Amino acid sequence: MNTSTGEREDDCRGVRRRIAVIFVILAAVCRCAPLAAGQAPAAALPWVQDFESQTPGESPKDWYSSWGKHGDDLLIVSNLQAAGGKQSLLLDRTGQLIEFGGWTTAFPGASEGWLQLSIAFRVEGAGSAAQFGIEIRAAVSDAGRRVLGLSFGECAVKTIPMNEAGTNASDKEAKPEVVGTFDRDVWYRIDVLLPSRSVGPAQGQVTLQRRKSPDGWEQVGTPVRCKIFPPAAGYGPLMLVPAPDSRGYKLFLDDIRTEQSAGPAR
Repeated sequence: MNTSTGEREDDCRGVRRRIAVIFVILAAVCRCAPLAAGQAPAAALPWVQDFESQTPGESPKDWYSSWGKHGDDLLIVSNLQAAGGKQSLLLDRTGQLIEFGGWTTAFPGASEGWLQLSIAFRVEGAGSAAQFGIEIRAAVSDAGRRVLGLSFGECAVKTIPMNEAGTNASDKEAKPEVVGTFDRDVWYRIDVLLPSRSVGPAQGQVTLQRRKSPDGWEQVGTPVRCKIFPPAAGYGPLMLVPAPDSRGYKLFLDDIRTEQSAGPAR
């Protein structure tokens, strides 16, 4: 990406002022957003959702509109960009009618030990307008409670810690922390380490990686530890929530995968 230092600073200047908006939005979403369907798929680990076998331009398999309205938003399989292979998932928010709603898919968890959930993402277009959240939730049979939120506001990725009840943790319990920053037109990957029920409540970890070559990634920033309360019924839905007033950008997601992990380094 060819971007001057001045442009980079302009793009990121609003992060501290506007990132709080994302937290308010996601808190409101989780008070009103029902989960329409779907337990986690029964699948052996490692498991991956890479969109390679699907048709570009069509709605992605295993994703559904879980609440709200989507206006001109498009959520489709795309062959324009890919972190691996030739296709990815595209959320196109370049239309004029922008409303407020969420999309959900489900992922398999681990019955024992630790689970790593990874999501590759790329933002194109008006990077300063890109504001969205990703929520990791418990299985529907566990009321779909929130386990961890990730806020993407302009150039920054932040954790949104949850308490055992699945609501935003208070500042005394755990404060949101910056995981790292990202540029437009570059692939990044979020890696989240989640404890299973056999581990119990523990310090999970969120790391941001930047693509440096077709086969390589490099860490951005410092991994953030946050307390995770693993759901009794296991993990399940993964929810994508664009902020209602953000538009003029395209978001690509790819290589959504889960695999067994040794957990955070001690």
